[in-house]
Amino acid sequence: MGAMAEGEGVRYPECRAGAGVRGLGLSGVGVVGVAAGVAQLAWVGVSVWVVLGVSVLFVVLYVLMRLAFRRSATVTGDEGIVVRGVFGGRVVAWRDVQAIEVEAGSAAVGDGGVVPEFVCLYDRHGRRVLLPHLNSRHLFALHEDVRELRALWELRRGAEWEELPAVAAWIARARRSRDRHSDWMRGVLAGMGANIP
Repeated sequence: MGAMAEGEGVRYPECRAGAGVRGLGLSGVGVVGVAAGVAQLAWVGVSVWVVLGVSVLFVVLYVLMRLAFRRSATVTGDEGIVVRGVFGGRVVAWRDVQAIEVEAGSAAVGDGGVVPEFVCLYDRHGRRVLLPHLNSRHLFALHEDVRELRALWELRRGAEWEELPAVAAWIARARRSRDRHSDWMRGVLAGMGANIP
């Protein structure tokens, strides 16, 4: 699960974007689109300063997106899981975690026709928190890493932790809803595939 920090004989995993991670790579289509837009501005007679300003704006926005992507991380420690996003972070204490789930992104199909999976946790209020970079695109052995994370959670949550029935019911309803949506999407894709000559 990325880098590991040591503490009291316990290994605390961290999951961050690596240097070679394909995250917000500027695709050829994006470059062509931006270049065409800037060329259109120049062609209709817009001031050179506006064309340069728009070009600089796109470069600055791209750099800011890359920095934001690099800043996001999932970090574990003695107190809990720190989820760092673009505009700040959030700490979820081990005792407040109710479940750690692997969910399939049924709306999209990733590389090689594989449905991407990602990991989220549910806190004591039933809020779903997506764990950045903890997904099948960044981690080859995602399910093994999640097993390690769950074992760490079970170790650190304390003896007083208890499952909250209302939150457990909420998680079960959300899981059933996702499963129905996934089944529907598989059916649609299978139907479309059957129509390909």
